[in-house]
Amino acid sequence: MLTPSPAHKGLRCNGQKPAITPEPAYAPVTKRARSRSS
Repeated sequence: MLTPSPAHKGLRCNGQKPAITPEPAYAPVTKRARSRSS
């Protein structure tokens, strides 16, 4: 799950349109992963 973080950061740096898309897209995934880990 380390890929989404840097990937979304790169998009932000590029200032591309999908900069906001990855945030909500990976946010729920991270929460689920954390819940499973916990």
